[in-house]
Amino acid sequence: MTTQDFSQSSTKLGSNALAAQDKKRLHVISNTHWDREWRYSIWQNRQLLVELIDSLIELMEQHSEYKHYILDGQSVVVQDYLEIRPEHTQRLKALIQAGRIQVGPWYTLPHQFAVTGESLVRNLLTGIRMADEYGRACMTGYTIFSFGQVAQLPQIYAGFGIDKIMTCKRVSKTRAPFSEFLWESPDGTRALTTRYGDHGRGNYYYFLFIPVSFGMGLWDRAAMRVNPQWEYDYSKGGRPFHMIDKDMRYQDTFLLDTPYKWHPELISQGLEDCMYTVRESTVKNPKLFSEGADFCNPTIQSIKIIEEANKHLHDSELIHSNVELYMDELSKAVDHDNLKVVTGELKDGPAWAVQASIHSTGIPVRLKNFASETNIISIAEPLAVMASSVGFEYPKTLLHRAWEYLMQSHAHDSINGYGDKSVWFNTINRLDQVADIAETITAHSIKCIVKNIDCVNENENTILVTVFNTLAINRDADVEISIDFPGNGCLENFKLVDFSGSDVPFQILERKSKKHAVISPLNRPLPYNAERFTIRALFKAIPACGYRTYKVIYQLSQNSALGFAMHNKHCGTLLTAPNTIENKFLLAHINFDGTLDITRKETGHTYKGLLYFEDRGNTGICHLREYPQHDQVITSHGCKAKIALIEDGPYCCAFKVNLALSIPEGLDTSHVKRNNSMLDLNIEYIVRLTSESDFVDVEMEVDNNARNHTLRMVFPTYLATAQTHSDAPFGVATRTLAERSPQTPADWPMDEHPCYSFVDINDGKEGLAVLTGGLPSYELLYRNDRPLCLTLVRSYDCRIDCGESVMNLYPEWEHTQVMGKHRFHFALFPHRQSWQQAKLVSKASEYSTPVRVAQHGIGRGPLPIEKSWLSIEPLNIQLSCVKRSETGESTIIRLYNTEPTETEAKINTGSQYNKAWICKLNEERSHEVNISDQNMICIPVPNFKIVTIELAN
Repeated sequence: MTTQDFSQSSTKLGSNALAAQDKKRLHVISNTHWDREWRYSIWQNRQLLVELIDSLIELMEQHSEYKHYILDGQSVVVQDYLEIRPEHTQRLKALIQAGRIQVGPWYTLPHQFAVTGESLVRNLLTGIRMADEYGRACMTGYTIFSFGQVAQLPQIYAGFGIDKIMTCKRVSKTRAPFSEFLWESPDGTRALTTRYGDHGRGNYYYFLFIPVSFGMGLWDRAAMRVNPQWEYDYSKGGRPFHMIDKDMRYQDTFLLDTPYKWHPELISQGLEDCMYTVRESTVKNPKLFSEGADFCNPTIQSIKIIEEANKHLHDSELIHSNVELYMDELSKAVDHDNLKVVTGELKDGPAWAVQASIHSTGIPVRLKNFASETNIISIAEPLAVMASSVGFEYPKTLLHRAWEYLMQSHAHDSINGYGDKSVWFNTINRLDQVADIAETITAHSIKCIVKNIDCVNENENTILVTVFNTLAINRDADVEISIDFPGNGCLENFKLVDFSGSDVPFQILERKSKKHAVISPLNRPLPYNAERFTIRALFKAIPACGYRTYKVIYQLSQNSALGFAMHNKHCGTLLTAPNTIENKFLLAHINFDGTLDITRKETGHTYKGLLYFEDRGNTGICHLREYPQHDQVITSHGCKAKIALIEDGPYCCAFKVNLALSIPEGLDTSHVKRNNSMLDLNIEYIVRLTSESDFVDVEMEVDNNARNHTLRMVFPTYLATAQTHSDAPFGVATRTLAERSPQTPADWPMDEHPCYSFVDINDGKEGLAVLTGGLPSYELLYRNDRPLCLTLVRSYDCRIDCGESVMNLYPEWEHTQVMGKHRFHFALFPHRQSWQQAKLVSKASEYSTPVRVAQHGIGRGPLPIEKSWLSIEPLNIQLSCVKRSETGESTIIRLYNTEPTETEAKINTGSQYNKAWICKLNEERSHEVNISDQNMICIPVPNFKIVTIELAN
């Protein structure tokens, strides 16, 4: 539609007006994008949020023509607001109940690739429940956030009854040439999806609202650039306000007065520009005009513009609408049968459009989140369910608090530590609270279970050790534990056995005297003198979602001078040559420069030169990496490592490696090259192999004392493949290295991808996986040696992209330089064939989820010395959660099929349940399933399907 079209239709308005139902409906959706914390601290943003919702309530109560507003698809903003304005609860609820203010379906707006699939489900569970409590939840998949969208999102949404999605960031026009398409999850679930056009959620805001309200457009569509005149003119007033004392001088300038102007002469051009932004829609009616941007507030000016603009229209009309109304009309208008089907992740380039480098940002925050999610989802909740089965209270309120902290940390800026310096530290603090709550629940649940284990027939001096496994498979576990023996210097010998008398292999790491307190709630603390032995032990076949109890058999000497008989220490070694460790699976050799050669003995295949370090400059920002024009790329090749044997025995052997990598201190003043001031970046890591392990374990500490650089580990694989595989929410993402042309830049940020617990490369015969321990990103380089790279440190100047042509620099904020010591724990797992044959998803789950171990005395109780509450077979059926239902006393288990073929899941529910239902993700029952007399549920699980089961007595 051209300007001439609008002017002609304006002259015809009245006598030739079409019936309202025949007009094209241009849906104006007033919205804001509300980052809970980003450019400003959480409490500064809270103040701005209060001002926004205060004004929204007043505006809607006074002007019925201002019909709709969406609070960014999240419910936490309402929770945050009502914490400050509880007196406005009923006023706000009334507007939400009436459908005028839309909230949800999300609780917070997560960075989807940074969290587990289970966390995405809980986010929607919480967001929808909370929105319904306030009035009603928006049940459109409003997904205008995150740095890309995960492949399983249509299936996740479908589990909540959501089958229409609005999305951005980003599907390419090659894959989706038109705005509307059917997005298909790996399991085949499809959802009608519309991608935003040019300027996303702000096309109408940029091209109509701003020009008409202020007399100047932000964006020059013809030139495809920001309007050169788009800048603040101090002489035009607005009462600019800026705190200028030392602590606040970095803050933005705020206009205390923003008087609207009135430029109706710009409406026709604005309408034309808006129509151009939605040109790729497959339908002529309706059209999506989004009026919103970061932190923008509602105003009656919106309605004034709509009313005036409608005077310029003949066969169309602007209506003040919401996303549900728009998507319902779109669904009726679109030809579903002819829509293109798009599969997989939506995170297509170019790099700037999807913030491609965000995955390697804020690594300390991401590692803490990885640990927190593991501790809550995989350990604390299953143990709480186990404890509740023997009569102890399920800590629902405490878990609810932990989940709120966790999901608030998952907001897409928070989880990357991106923004105001407080964002980083507040997110770390919340995640610390999650870890504390998880550990509290874990210890309490174990205590409750141990109290019920029947070992009364043992001697009162017997020391018992109980090992808890929270995975749904029987597993072996290599674990470091410390056992306290009574007395001081009187222990002669000990061994660890199961109740059948079989020895547990272990190796002594440390012995020391320990005096600590014994606590009783009915008495004052009692001092306890003990001999503490720290050992590394291998516990075999620990029952799935259960425990096994072991005995420590020991001998005390009457002569305290004898002490522990050192001749009883286990003898033997895994050393087979200098700096070389070998077991029945692997041979690992540490080279002079600290790199590793690892041979998989089954085939003799050797990976050489693994684990070298590469350091280069960084001139980029949080979400987009850039290297200096004249960079120095420094590797650890040629460095002389200090290598020391620190553990040696028949069960375990470990070396400590120290490297000093000489790198520039930072960038020079021009930022086009690294400076000439050199320093040593110290890297220390322990390489460990145990007798029964098929992977090499690495614990690492990096002391970062340099600025503006990227440090990463490199693993040359020499495997003839261009594909990688990494875990993603409820599945595995296979990604192919982009082909290169002479025009392709040497550095290609789109080759950097997210991962969670593993990344794998294989050629179908041999493969190498890195069990990441939470390292969040990887890159496969386009080189003959096909190296896999994992980032350890990415430090950069704190610059915040505030919008068009505005990039604030905060030189006083050092958090983005990630100075200091950082610890990493990962493993190298050479394997045969593909990731499926290697059962890699299960392997990574075992590596990431530690068993928990308690020492205790004897007692009477109803529980046996070993027990399993739940087991699931086969290994490609993975457990996502074990928890109490949201609304009752039943148990929810969620599982998913990691592979592309249907599999029969065999679920042993123990003896405590007699009813089971298949449920949706929102925990609504679908149909009942049978539990056999052997406590088994056998159900087919289609390829890549997520299945939720409710269990009840």
